[in-house]
Amino acid sequence: MHILLTNDDGIGAPGLWAVAEELAKVGDLVVAAPGEERSGAGTSISLRKPIWVQEVAPQVDGVKAFSVSGTPADSAIIAISCLFPGQFDLVVSGINRGSNLGHDVYVSGTVGAAMQGYLHNIPSLAVSMYAYVDIDYRSAARMAALLAEKVGEGVLDGPLFLNVNAPNLSPRQVAGVEISMARRITVRD
Repeated sequence: MHILLTNDDGIGAPGLWAVAEELAKVGDLVVAAPGEERSGAGTSISLRKPIWVQEVAPQVDGVKAFSVSGTPADSAIIAISCLFPGQFDLVVSGINRGSNLGHDVYVSGTVGAAMQGYLHNIPSLAVSMYAYVDIDYRSAARMAALLAEKVGEGVLDGPLFLNVNAPNLSPRQVAGVEISMARRITVRD
């Protein structure tokens, strides 16, 4: 399985590399993320300026990593359409510092980057932590890897967009998972 990992906290963010370590155990991983923090960028893209892409040294062995001068959505689009067209089976965005719940999803660069995968018909996850300091990324990273495994097994397939928000707990402290779903409603005459 080929996985694209991106984020909005930047290429050096600890959450990015915590989930990269887990995802690299599940499949072939490429990281393409903004060169600097771009939180709040939503689904914005760069239209009137060039975007620079530079391969950088990864913090996880066996992973290809690219720093992108644009937005989180730019990072996903460039990886999906230009760097590795047609190769990704899953897009993961995160792990974001801070949750992405309610109206926050409209301005979240984490969600915006994952949305690009979904719009390119690739199953996608936006992964966030409900914390800003003293963050234990292990639970969220493991949850992302477990979901990636399910995508690889075909259990989760087709048009898929999941917004995962994890508590700041160690894996042993997590008591369960709650799933909230938005459903498409068909209105008939």
